[in-house]
Amino acid sequence: GKPFLTTSHDLDITVDQRRDHLVVAVAGEIDYGNVSRLRSALLDLAREPSGDEVRVDLSQVAFIDSTALSVLVQAKQRLETQGRAMTVFDPQPRVERVLELGGLLEYLGQPSQGRGSDPAS
Repeated sequence: GKPFLTTSHDLDITVDQRRDHLVVAVAGEIDYGNVSRLRSALLDLAREPSGDEVRVDLSQVAFIDSTALSVLVQAKQRLETQGRAMTVFDPQPRVERVLELGGLLEYLGQPSQGRGSDPAS
């Protein structure tokens, strides 16, 4: 692939149609300056009639803030009203901590794919 470069407002979003689900791969830093791009990408998917599960790949996301968290929650709720699932997976430790502090790690994540056992807090 191409070399991975990111600036503060550079957000790369790719949607990959798999057999029975969609993977939304996000790369860069998600903050108030570019979160609207993530919002429109996810809400566009929610408008599609497909019914496929949406999985958001956060492995290339270096930073996420509270506005991005609320966008993820909005998108998940929108998809769930259509009977579709949305999960985020593979967050970097720093991003995972933001999700955890927001109390959203289990809501947005896939506990079934946890890395090792997490002691319940």
